[in-house]
Amino acid sequence: MAERNSGGGKLDDLEAPVCAPLSKRPARDRIFETARELFYQHGIRAVGVEAIAAEADATKMTLYRNFPSKDELVAEVLREQERDYWAWWDEVTGCTCGDPRAQLEAIPGIESVHDLHVWAVTPAVVTMSAHCIVREPDKHQHVLEHIHDAMRLFGIQHVTIQLEREDMLDRERHLHA
Repeated sequence: MAERNSGGGKLDDLEAPVCAPLSKRPARDRIFETARELFYQHGIRAVGVEAIAAEADATKMTLYRNFPSKDELVAEVLREQERDYWAWWDEVTGCTCGDPRAQLEAIPGIESVHDLHVWAVTPAVVTMSAHCIVREPDKHQHVLEHIHDAMRLFGIQHVTIQLEREDMLDRERHLHA
């Protein structure tokens, strides 16, 4: 955002004249985008409505006209973030949503999956066990974290993964047919 002239009579290269046109975007959009950025940079609790309004080149009254409270603004930012995340997730998982093996094999670093079992322990608890071959041993931790996060999103609460080296693929070729 350009800085305003502090009244010294001369503009620096970084300063814009006071009469510079304001953004053509609606105030609600400016407030929302500014809040999202400030919340990300500084945390929700550290950012007040005064800072959001000032950075968005709006007044507190305009902010409260568009968002009844800071809580409502935070909720809207979080809803938008959730929509963005799920759009990304749908793009990443594509057509593999009904196929746990394909979901696992789509995770970067996994070469193949075998001995995959998914079952319900109770109506509310789903468990999965799988053996995965990971080409690069230094990626094991990343792959494990990715698997646990991905499976949790599909409602699988308990996941047991056995990571194996690529040389296991040749010894267990019959399992990958």
